Amino acid sequence: MTTYGTQVNLPVVAGADLTAKQYRGVRLAGTSPVSGQAADVFGIIQNKPNTNEHATVCVFGESKLYFALAITAGTFFGFNDSGEGIPAAFPRWQNTGSGTVISSASALCYGRAIIGCASGGLAHVLFESMPSGIASY
Repeated sequence: MTTYGTQVNLPVVAGADLTAKQYRGVRLAGTSPVSGQAADVFGIIQNKPNTNEHATVCVFGESKLYFALAITAGTFFGFNDSGEGIPAAFPRWQNTGSGTVISSASALCYGRAIIGCASGGLAHVLFESMPSGIASY
């Protein structure tokens, strides 16, 4: 397993076959990671575990990430429902006068690309498991 830079990883047991999901976003189903969904990404899977095998999930820090669309260095990113990164505009807030809220559910921003890539490529990213735009007040 190759990793990039400093990471906070969580060792868990895979709740699904993730052998084809290395370096993609995953979500939790109970206490086990399964394939990601845009609004529920918990981390980036670092290895290729099958169901009930050890999974290493990066929940914060530098990682590799496959992108569905091209991305350039410095661009903020989110996830599609396949767990692949997609460029995301930031900030994702809308001032309503009565507070600040998310402008749309697909607007979650999980970090920035450090080294970009072409569509379908592997980028180097700085990932945060708590996306910007979750809280409203």
